[in-house]
Amino acid sequence: MTKRSHTHEMARARELLESDRLGLLERLDVGVLVQGPGAKILFANETASALLGLSADRVHEGTAFDSSWEAVRSTGEHFPAEERPVARAFRTGEPQHDVVLGVLRDGERHWLLTNAVPHRDDDGEVAYVVLTVRDISREQRRLSLLERSKLALEESVQQRTAELAAKVDELRETTAALQRSQAIFKRVTESVPGTLYQLHVGHDGTTELRFVSAGVQELCGIGPQEALAHPERVLALIRAEDRQRLRREIAQAQLAERGLDLEFRVRAPEGKWRWVRSRAEPEVGPDGVMWSGMMLDFTEQRMLADQIRVSQTRDAIGAVTAGIAHNFNNALAVLVPNLEECLATAPEFMKGSLQESLQVAFSSTALVKQLMAIVQEGSTEAKEPVDLVAMVRDVTALCRRIFRGRVIVAESIEIESARIMGQTAAVRQLLLNLCINARDALQGIDSGRIEVSVRESGDRVLVSVHDNGCGMDDLALRRLGEPFFTTKAPGEGTGLGLATAYATVRDLGGSIACESAPGVGTVFDIALPLLDRGTATPREQPSTDASRGPASRGRLLIIDDERLVRSAIRKVLTRRGFEVDEAPDGLAGLARVEQASEPYQGVLLDLSMPGISGERVLERLHQSHPRLPVVILSGFVEDPTRLSAAAAVLNKPLTSKALVEALDRVLA
Repeated sequence: MTKRSHTHEMARARELLESDRLGLLERLDVGVLVQGPGAKILFANETASALLGLSADRVHEGTAFDSSWEAVRSTGEHFPAEERPVARAFRTGEPQHDVVLGVLRDGERHWLLTNAVPHRDDDGEVAYVVLTVRDISREQRRLSLLERSKLALEESVQQRTAELAAKVDELRETTAALQRSQAIFKRVTESVPGTLYQLHVGHDGTTELRFVSAGVQELCGIGPQEALAHPERVLALIRAEDRQRLRREIAQAQLAERGLDLEFRVRAPEGKWRWVRSRAEPEVGPDGVMWSGMMLDFTEQRMLADQIRVSQTRDAIGAVTAGIAHNFNNALAVLVPNLEECLATAPEFMKGSLQESLQVAFSSTALVKQLMAIVQEGSTEAKEPVDLVAMVRDVTALCRRIFRGRVIVAESIEIESARIMGQTAAVRQLLLNLCINARDALQGIDSGRIEVSVRESGDRVLVSVHDNGCGMDDLALRRLGEPFFTTKAPGEGTGLGLATAYATVRDLGGSIACESAPGVGTVFDIALPLLDRGTATPREQPSTDASRGPASRGRLLIIDDERLVRSAIRKVLTRRGFEVDEAPDGLAGLARVEQASEPYQGVLLDLSMPGISGERVLERLHQSHPRLPVVILSGFVEDPTRLSAAAAVLNKPLTSKALVEALDRVLA
């Protein structure tokens, strides 16, 4: 074979091979497009023609792209020609892989996945670009659907997230508002002067403390958390007899479906019993009743109420005693001067009996004065020198009478007198309270004895009240002097006696101490400052001569509603040279003064009279006759300051001598 023929055969083989390769490319399901410079089509297989919509004329013309396709990127943005894969491969000489291209053909968008691979000639220049095209419209639509779903999901998630964020913000605001509300509620409950609570009582009688405020700590010494966890500890602090009563009252209120208003005692942290008032309203539920209420410590209010009650009782006793004293003193005001007159003129054999009768009258007078001094305790009485020795003797004598022999009352007085500065009634009440307290300690004890001793120690006088009674333990001793503290059974004592005694001793500038032991007895020791010898000036005792003749006396008017009193006083004064007129009431007395032909030198005036009172008569006499001396005669003077216009105030009953001496002083 010649060389020429061989070359021909090789060319023929190449043609066949090229033909086979082209046939292979034609049969591929991937579009293959070969473009030369200027994007001229050098080759396009059937798949590429179909995908790109290339007609035979278009392939022949060598143009691969139609401007009507409106090429877009995968994002939907316009895809400029110079940025498309073939153009970039020619320009950069770099392959362009997996470029998505969207074309509009026959009114429908087709999505193509393209790869452009440049091929160079021997000079290294890009000779042509092989473009592979695959239709991914279905995948793209699916992807688009997924994208849309993703976007929708993201939008939904964002919307839901926003909603959740809004709800979180709302919940946060609600939580903050709840916390603020709880803080306000806590401040309110802590500022309320009491304890708020919720107690659930089941239909089967079981109880559960559902809520209790911080006030329970101050009331019971138990914190709120402990009280909720162990409500039985709170219950145990309630006095036993009150606890039983509370159960009954709660059951009755629950049955009647009405509110509760309870009073009971609770043992406070310091060991004292505190009075608690609880008010609650019921809320009936399927499993029982919820009681919502408040407990308030009203110990001070109850003490005040007891004080008012005691004060009212004392006022009532005072009013009754004053009435008794008035009538009793009027009777004695008749008896004493008449007995004195009879004694002065009686034969010798009768004088003994008359003297005994007069002593009984004087004893009755002293008893009434002591009772009235107790009634007048406290008040506006000014401090004055008080002989404590004489006062002790008076009080022990009074105690012997009112204790009626059940207790021996003895004295041990080492000095003749001991003057202190104080209110007479208050000092008397101090001694009487200690003696009465000693008597109460002797109940049920045979041979009970109270001894009151008085002695001097330097510039102080010491008074001791000793009894051999039941005595007191250390706890009672520590609480002595507390208002309303008493060791007596409920209803048998107010707890004010010793409290008053302690207060009086402090007011007198003294000190008080107590020693006691159960079964041994009790001793109260009081030390009071003695009055300086030069402090008080003894009252001047003017000498009087009751036997002076009629020329030295004057004309008097007696104004008293008791006829027998007027008569007795008139007899005494007439026998001593006075000229005496009578008036049965205040108005009659005023008329007598105004209509008298000769002026009166003095007026004896009773305070307690029907119609116009003695105080009013005194006021009118002072206005109309300011120089006319008025001597008050009364068994009970409630307010001495209202009698400042009087020349003298004499207590009924009084002896003839005391009456005449007083008149001589006034008329001198």
